Amino acid sequence: IPAGATEHTESASLTNPYFDFEVLGVFPHMHWLGTQYSAWVTDESGENTACLVEADRYDFDHQSTYMYKEPAIWRKGETVHTSCTWDNSEDNPHQYNHPPQDIEWGEGTNEEMCFFLFYFTTL
Repeated sequence: IPAGATEHTESASLTNPYFDFEVLGVFPHMHWLGTQYSAWVTDESGENTACLVEADRYDFDHQSTYMYKEPAIWRKGETVHTSCTWDNSEDNPHQYNHPPQDIEWGEGTNEEMCFFLFYFTTL
């Protein structure tokens, strides 16, 4: 994440080659500089079929596991997309480098990650 970036976003996707799943919940995770996250499913035509989680305010001290009342469906051939955004600027109240420095991926809280743990089962 470049030093000074106010809205740096990284995204990833995974197409399901196996069989249909029920998604029971999701745990999104970033570190101190994280600000937003989302995960959703699209069908083979690219149409959104399910919003799995979306938040425009991430708080490292108040992370949540979201378990659904009704499972979301991720069918064979559909794609799960994930997106995370970070604020690596001096204005971020959680900034721990003064001045801000480039941040690499890592498991330490002085590094960053975009991690989603999905709870699912087969249909």
